Amino acid sequence: MNKLEMTKRWRINNKEYVSSYNSQWAKENADKRRINQALYRQRHPGKVNADTAKRDAAKKQRTPKWLTKTQWKDITQYYIDAAYIGQLMQVEMEVDHIVPILGKNVSGLHVPWNLQILTAKENSSKGNR
Repeated sequence: MNKLEMTKRWRINNKEYVSSYNSQWAKENADKRRINQALYRQRHPGKVNADTAKRDAAKKQRTPKWLTKTQWKDITQYYIDAAYIGQLMQVEMEVDHIVPILGKNVSGLHVPWNLQILTAKENSSKGNR
C-alpha cells in the first residue's frame, strides 16, 4: 500500500477528526480559504460550471409546476430582499433552502415557504444540513 492509499484510509477511519480539523482551520483562516476558493474556480472552471449546472437542474426539478404567480413573486422577492439587506448591512446575503434541495435523506422544494435569508457565512456553515 502506497502513502496516498494509507492517507485515504486514515481519513476514512477518522472522519470526525478530519471534519473537526477542517472546520477549525476554515474558521482560523477565512482569508486563505476565500483566496483558495477563488483560485480553484479560476483553475477548474469546467468543474465549477458542472457543479452549478447540477444545482440548477436540481432546483428546476424541485420547483413545482403548480406554483401561483403570487408565489413566484414571493420567491423573487426573497432574492431582491437578500440583495437589498446585503447592501444595507454591507454583508453578503444569500437565499437559503431550509430543507436542502439536494439533501441526502430528504429533498426540499424550491418554494417560498422553504426559503430564508442568511448571511453567506451562516449559509456556508450550515452546509447541506
